[in-house]
Amino acid sequence: MTSIERTAYPRFTRAPSVKELREIYIPTSTDIAFVATTARGPAQKFGLMILLKVYQRLGYFPKPETIPGAIIGHIRAVMKLPADLVPDIASNHTLYRYYAAIR
Repeated sequence: MTSIERTAYPRFTRAPSVKELREIYIPTSTDIAFVATTARGPAQKFGLMILLKVYQRLGYFPKPETIPGAIIGHIRAVMKLPADLVPDIASNHTLYRYYAAIR
């Protein structure tokens, strides 16, 4: 039987592997340029990058609280951001603006 992560309705794996993180969640130069021109501060850029990468993987926008910490931590490390920086994806206004930009 096909795993749920590979069906028409993909979901996050329970514990993403290092290989999966490297293959799917490392921002490309195009991703970095898009985020740099769309968001302003570090927390906003961090939040937008998270949403962009999970949208590219899943094809839809999940609820922010369902995004695994391993993915957030990996993107934080790749972007060389401090551990205490919280991504700006809490307000609905911000989310809708980012959704529109990504689509």
